[in-house]
Amino acid sequence: SMSLLSCSCARSTPRHLPFIIKRNHRRTSSTTTTMATTDMVASSTTAPRLFIRNQPVETETFDSIDPATGKAWLQVPACTKAMAEDAVSSAKDAQEAWAATPLLDRIAMLELAADRIEAIADKLADALVHDQGKPLQMAQGEIKFTSKGINRLSARTIPEETVESDFMIEKLQHRPLGVVCCIAPWNFPAIISALKWSRALFYGNTVIVKPSPETPVVDLMIAEALAGDGTWQPPSNNEKGSVFPSGVFTVLTAPDGGTDFNLGAFLSLHPSIRGVSFTGSTSTGKSILASSSTDVKRVTLEMGGNDAAIIRPDVDVKETAKKNLQREHGQHGTSMYRHQTCLLPRIHLLRLRASSGRAG
Repeated sequence: SMSLLSCSCARSTPRHLPFIIKRNHRRTSSTTTTMATTDMVASSTTAPRLFIRNQPVETETFDSIDPATGKAWLQVPACTKAMAEDAVSSAKDAQEAWAATPLLDRIAMLELAADRIEAIADKLADALVHDQGKPLQMAQGEIKFTSKGINRLSARTIPEETVESDFMIEKLQHRPLGVVCCIAPWNFPAIISALKWSRALFYGNTVIVKPSPETPVVDLMIAEALAGDGTWQPPSNNEKGSVFPSGVFTVLTAPDGGTDFNLGAFLSLHPSIRGVSFTGSTSTGKSILASSSTDVKRVTLEMGGNDAAIIRPDVDVKETAKKNLQREHGQHGTSMYRHQTCLLPRIHLLRLRASSGRAG
């Protein structure tokens, strides 16, 4: 069974590729551990640091496993309960002032965040290949759409509706929840995470981002880029400073086991967290929903499933079958997204699988 908020969809081990993907494969080690060992995969990526209040924090570390080799390729920070408490406290302290910041100023800071991500796009894509296992071209595409997804907020506004009747005037306003926890899955760790935290910040929430412990590196690298030199400056004149004020944006990472507490459960149950946006497994989503009832948190769940594809009668069945198989085998050359195809003649699928040399 999956621990609360472990942030992972079902991840299957390929049968015909040399990948070793195992759950609970992390090991906790101290910051003094030497990275240049025979078990460490060579990479140009610098080990990311944990930032709280836009300042680096020394922590113990755990291994990030390269799924192509089954070996550790980088060590990443494992935050403690005290660190997580400090991060949530800083987010709560910063939220009121952040919500009072004019929307155009919040948008300017989000645009600067997108620029910082774009500036290190090649490094992020390389890290994504090692950390998540997808091909370089797909990794580059994910990072590209991460910055684009943030910039799409530039044209948005926060509408306010007024409804008048003979008896009253009603106003519909969109107000921030407070501190929001954004929990991202392993399959698209950069873009799904960014779409969560950028929208939350846009509406005036402060955020705690929790990546999957299987793919923590990219979000940590983004957090370091946004923290800058630790001193916040207005976006119009901010080349090296922090993109966001202290406490507004924090990324926390910890392994599934081996530390003194469960990070996901801590964030899910924390009374200062007023909203949780989760993408991951159905079992973990159920746990989040149950734990949120204690203080009636706002919860948004995108949970794993069969990802059904419904084929309408007016399409080219053979061509549609090809596209569905391409999506099914989109990453790693194996089934990453197991589609459940409805109303599609089985004979076409069988012929296509046979012609492509795939089993199943």
